[in-house]
Amino acid sequence: MITWETDEKEVNLETILNVEKAWDVLFPIDFIECVTKYHGGESSADGFNVGKRECSFYYLLSFNQEKKDYILNVYHGY
Repeated sequence: MITWETDEKEVNLETILNVEKAWDVLFPIDFIECVTKYHGGESSADGFNVGKRECSFYYLLSFNQEKKDYILNVYHGY
């Protein structure tokens, strides 16, 4: 089980929906439930398996527009 640590306050659904609209996507419900509470947070797990493939990540991007790791700013930076 993955646990998360974050210093961010919960993000409201409207903020998440604005990112969906900007990207013209629909996030899965379990992703929305996770980032609502843990956006900008670090995972307790170093990696996880997707089928036979091992994947890893360091943290969830933030939905707080004032943070340098705000999800839309990071996206537009690439």
